[in-house]
Amino acid sequence: MDVMKRENERRSKFRFAIQRDVRYKLVKDGVVVAAGGGQTINMCSGGIAFVTERPLTPGGFVELSISWPVLLDDTCPMRFVVFGRILR
Repeated sequence: MDVMKRENERRSKFRFAIQRDVRYKLVKDGVVVAAGGGQTINMCSGGIAFVTERPLTPGGFVELSISWPVLLDDTCPMRFVVFGRILR
């Protein structure tokens, strides 16, 4: 990572640049109100940056399902599923 970029980085955790397909579901009061797809930009233990085909509203709850780059037993595709709040 470029020294200048690290000096300007506000995040406390190192982000790993990983581009994977992502599917999302926006959830309100336990009901899915929207769904779509996109692409991850980077991720760390504190968050995931991703882009979607349409803007998402900060503050909403989201379920992300990310294609994982490793096969289970070298044959079965896996997905990484996380839940969280949209920050920006």
